[in-house]
Order: sequence, then C-alpha cells, then structure tokens
Amino acid sequence: MQTRIPFAYAAIVLASITFTGCPQTSTPESASATAPAPKTSTPATQPSESNSNVSEVDPNRKETQWIGTIPYDVFYDQPLTIAADSTSLASNTPGNATQQLPEMTPDQTPETPPTDSTSSAASSDSANWTEILPLPILIDETKSIRNRLSENLQTVGTYNKSINAIALDGAMMTALGAIATVHQEDDDWKTRAKFVRDLGYEIYMAADGTGRTAFSATEEPYLKLITALDGGTVNDVEAEEVVDFADVVYVSDIMKRIDASINDLKANINTESRLKEDSEKTEQELRVLAALATIMSSDGYDSADSELYQKLTSKFVDGALSSVQAVKTENYDGFREGLNQMQSTCAECHQQFRSNSSSF
Repeated sequence: MQTRIPFAYAAIVLASITFTGCPQTSTPESASATAPAPKTSTPATQPSESNSNVSEVDPNRKETQWIGTIPYDVFYDQPLTIAADSTSLASNTPGNATQQLPEMTPDQTPETPPTDSTSSAASSDSANWTEILPLPILIDETKSIRNRLSENLQTVGTYNKSINAIALDGAMMTALGAIATVHQEDDDWKTRAKFVRDLGYEIYMAADGTGRTAFSATEEPYLKLITALDGGTVNDVEAEEVVDFADVVYVSDIMKRIDASINDLKANINTESRLKEDSEKTEQELRVLAALATIMSSDGYDSADSELYQKLTSKFVDGALSSVQAVKTENYDGFREGLNQMQSTCAECHQQFRSNSSSF
C-alpha cells in the first residue's frame, strides 16, 4: 500500500528553501555505510556515468527504504528546526558585502581546506590480498559456497526454505570473484573470476521471492556459475575484467556474514582442543572476514573517506589477522583476544556510522 506524505511535512521542507540560498545547517558526517544502489542488469554491462553528480536510486535495491515512490533519505530528520532557520548562504555575486569565508586556522589558506578529518580511501587493487586472503584459500571458500548453493537449489522446496542463505552466498561469491580479479597471485583460475563475480551477483539479485519462477531465475545463473568454476565456457555472459567493489558488493551483506561468522566462531571454537581440531577451517573463516573488511574500506563506499572509518576497518582486519597467527601457533587465548577485538570494533563502527534507516 502506498504511503502518503503528510502535506504539512512537505510544506515545511519546501519552506526551508529560500531565494537567497539553502538554509545553513550543520550536517554530520555521513552515517550510512551502505554501498551505492545495485544494478538492475549484469554489473559488467551497466554503463558508467562518471560525469554526472546525480546518483540514480534503483527502486529494486533491497537496502533502500521508500515512502511511496520517494526514497526515505531525501527528507530532513528535523524539518521543524530547519524550517525555523532563516539564515541563508552568502551570495557569490560581486559587491556582496555580507559574503562570509569559512574560519581557518593560521596555517590554512582558502586554497588548503582542512583535511584532518578525512583520508583517502584505498583503491580496489591496493590491498595486499596475498597476505590477507591467499588465492588457494579464496578458491577453497568458493568451493564451500558452491556446495551450499548446490544443496539449497536442489528443488523449489529447498530453494523456498533457503532464500536468504542463497542470496547471501551469492553476495559472497560476488565478493570473492571481485577480489580474485585484482589478486596479486597468478593462477589459471583467475581467468574465471570475472564470471564468478557477475554470476554470483545474478544469483544474489534473483533470490528474492518464492515459487517456481523465482527458483528458475536463480537456478539459471547458478548452473552457469558451476560451468565457470569447472573451467568451462560460459555463454551469453560478457564481463569486464575489473569493476569497483562498491558496484557489486554491499556493506549490508558483508555485515550479515561478519556477524554470523563471529558468533559461530565464538560458539564453536570455544576450547583449545576445538581450535586444534578445526584450525584450517578457522583460519579460512578469519581470512575471509579480514578480506570483507578490506573491501569495505575501498573507495566508492559511503564513509570510506573518513579517517575514523579507515582506522576502524584497519583495526578489524588487524584483529582478524592476529587471530590467524594465534590459530597457527595454537594460541587459544590469542585467538579469542583477536576475535574480541573484531567484535568490539564492529560495535564501535556501528555506533559512529550505522544509519538509523540501515537494513543491517
């Protein structure tokens, strides 16, 4: 049912715009950590609009919240306060005696704006993937996901019961394929990575709704994915060699996987003997979590240009890799310490950057 926007609410928002400029408000640093809207077609074939300052919002995006046909985030959080603020921005027209310049510290000039609160985000190929997620471990993880997808896509019934798990596995297959395309290690498997990435994305987008039609729409890219993983030729799929992580991997899905994995590790690897019994799988899971956090820190994601956000994602990765080293030396206390660092960093990051309208 379409939600109607109260007339008074809309009027207040419109009233906040004056002929002399927009109201001068103090906007906090972006609280959203979600990625740009997913594409409605295969990501590799979507044209880029790098010259535009306007980002189109896909109404099919799973994370987007709507009021009728209007995205939720176009409205002010406190419209009455904003409407009451009559301050207008100074005009840049010549002769305007009221023009105001931003306050500057003695060592700053108009040409050198403050930069102490932000830092450059990492590019998709700047991470040391060999250290974070060695290619053999990445390939083993794709095999694990493949096995789960095979089990959950046996019939319409198994699909209906596992839609959320299928979608998340599709998202993680997308992430692994995207990492492989920029991985520093060389392997014949990398030639399939772009197809793994795009077909994983198609599975992720298709797994939305129950019934035969939705099952068939999800099964089709899954069967092509199996062909790609087995080294076969994938027909009717034209994939770019490399795309930005933010175009195909969304923070909401990354956080779902991180949360589930940390809880699982804490519950199941709860003694020194259990750590020794399952050390290989534990290391693999920790490295995958480190890789997902590294993806989140790359350019293109909201808040990725924040110095604090970069420090927190780096702290999470450090915790994961320190746990990896503890697993290798069978140091149970060190493993738990790194796990606790990861979990506390998540809580701190959510407190600073998680949006109230976020779906994760």
